[in-house]
Amino acid sequence: MEQFEVFSNEIEAGKTGVRDGSRSPYQEFHECFKISLKPGENAIRLQHLSGDGLRFDNVALCRFQDPGLLPLPLNPNLKFPTLSSYEAEIREKGVMLQGSEILLFSPKTREREASIIFDHVARAYGELYRIVGRRPRYKIVIYHFPEGSPYAFGGTSDCAIWYGTGNFRLKQSD
Repeated sequence: MEQFEVFSNEIEAGKTGVRDGSRSPYQEFHECFKISLKPGENAIRLQHLSGDGLRFDNVALCRFQDPGLLPLPLNPNLKFPTLSSYEAEIREKGVMLQGSEILLFSPKTREREASIIFDHVARAYGELYRIVGRRPRYKIVIYHFPEGSPYAFGGTSDCAIWYGTGNFRLKQSD
């Protein structure tokens, strides 16, 4: 279980929530802390309190009112917005990998492949955002349905991407 404490000029600004990196190694978290800055040089320190598996990709300082750094909402019209609704449709256990801009659903039996794809898609989204400079209206949701499902068609609509589990044949894409 991972946790950090944030200090601004040696004054405690707060602690992160406790996160289990081993259960969701590619999950992104956004935490906001109000800090006080003084004129001139300031020091911000992250103190590791517990755990050994968390890594930081980006740490950003921003005005709290900046909506560009807040997590995107889900499209309210999604057919399968939750893990339980997705599992009911595929009739087996599923996994949900979540970042601030991306949500990926996969059958539990394909969790390893889903984690690999999620990492690549998250980095690709970051690059697209860097190039375009604009976020989509909703979080991008990627579904993987068993072959033969009417939803395994490879299309996109309203920030949702619909794939079949055949997309997980990673060795064939080398």
